[in-house]
Amino acid sequence: MSGPLDVDAVLERFKQFLEEGKNLGKPLGPRGPVITSESSLSKYYQVARRFLVNMAPEYRGLDYLPDDAARKHLSILRRRCRPRTVLVAYLALKNLYVCMGWPWSIELRQILPEGIEKLSDAAFLKREEIEKVLQYVEEKAKTGDFIDLRNVVIAYLIFYGLRPADVTRLRVENVSFRKVREGETGEEYEACVIQYMPCKKGRPTTKVLSRRASIWLQRWLGFLESIFNKDELPFAPLIPSFRVAAPPNVKSWRSV
Repeated sequence: MSGPLDVDAVLERFKQFLEEGKNLGKPLGPRGPVITSESSLSKYYQVARRFLVNMAPEYRGLDYLPDDAARKHLSILRRRCRPRTVLVAYLALKNLYVCMGWPWSIELRQILPEGIEKLSDAAFLKREEIEKVLQYVEEKAKTGDFIDLRNVVIAYLIFYGLRPADVTRLRVENVSFRKVREGETGEEYEACVIQYMPCKKGRPTTKVLSRRASIWLQRWLGFLESIFNKDELPFAPLIPSFRVAAPPNVKSWRSV
């Protein structure tokens, strides 16, 4: 094949590939990880962009990049970066080649011959494992204990890719609700929308929660309304830390 490689077109196609993988819970590479957040999607996209911009000029005249280009790029990273960084780059580039239908013959052991088993078995939760965690915290919260309810909210926020530092910085004013349509069914529901400034990325981010997660957030907000007055509620922390066993004047969120 001949002709210039359209880097922008490749990146756009790869971005769509990653978004589809995130929405469907598809793993990247052997034994994961599964993309669960915009932050993860952005990381793989940035790896691919850096690779294409740096390597495309060396293969001018081709409308694809042979896997020798990826091998060379990864070898450079191996000399300059930590093994974990190289692993992320390997997974990103392998998926880029799968997305574009380009030949790929590079084995991970060729790039990281030492300590590869430990790296490959990194502690990523599979989607079914995440589901078990959510089911567990939801079941406990059915008792009506506000601490258990708070745990459900924290679990969902982390599931949607918020870092612990982001969770602790959220205020009630970061949360709103709007009507959206649900997945394949197209059924409309009141979705919880989290708008915040991530501590790491430094640019505004929006998370639109599922129907299930939105119900729990709505219940939690109902609880917060019972312990904060109307004027201070918007500026109250979404996840307050309580110094006593139970805050005063608690109303039952189970009626929400």
